Amino acid sequence: MSMHRAALVTGVLACAACATAEVGDGTGEDGATVADASGIDETPDGGEIQTQPDAAVLPPDASPPPDAGPITLSHSATLDIVGANSVACRNANGVLANNYYRVFSLPVEGVSGSLRVTQVTTGIERSTSGGSGIAASVAIHTLNGALQLDNLTELARVDTVIPDVAAPPDGQLGGLLHPVPIDVTVPAGSVMVVELGHGSLGGGRFLFVGSNRAGEEDATYLRGPDCNIGEPTRSADIPVNNGPLVMHWVLEVTGQPGD
Repeated sequence: MSMHRAALVTGVLACAACATAEVGDGTGEDGATVADASGIDETPDGGEIQTQPDAAVLPPDASPPPDAGPITLSHSATLDIVGANSVACRNANGVLANNYYRVFSLPVEGVSGSLRVTQVTTGIERSTSGGSGIAASVAIHTLNGALQLDNLTELARVDTVIPDVAAPPDGQLGGLLHPVPIDVTVPAGSVMVVELGHGSLGGGRFLFVGSNRAGEEDATYLRGPDCNIGEPTRSADIPVNNGPLVMHWVLEVTGQPGD
């Protein structure tokens, strides 16, 4: 834990339930801040979650063979998005560059062959752009070794524009599930990494990904270079008010068996 405190000497860490909490001393116009979506301006109106259509339910004796049909991967126990639960690296002018990661081992997920990824759906808690939307990108990588930038091999990256989303009130459900089409085949046996990233926004623009505190099968990872978080770091290893950050990023990967 002390390692991460040292890494945040230029930043301030604020959580959803404790928006005034501080870690480090770099406040002010140029100070980098890791902050939540609450307490930045007036309380926004709550939104409604947009969900994917329910999957067809098969009878008990009609289970599909392995890797047949659509494949959906997610570490999220639920796709619910909870208000004021996410953090981002920011300063006084707006949100700075942020990157979020999820890691999937295809064999562990029961995908015996290659996987053709066709869509990534990411949760968005709040997006404030003034009407033009927030430019972001989704990338698919393979991973060889520990989750570090040097160990990632990018297979594909697509741009997306995230529309304005009113944040739900603290602790209530809302937000948006934002689908991003992509077409890339991940080789069999790979460890796949899905990344959502954006550059510095500024100008009073904000983006906070959707998350909750429900269970997750594997960790959420964050990177905020301007807050001295230069490598993907487990959210649970980022301290907030002397406790871990409980931010489980909502993400779903859709695909089909590869050729």
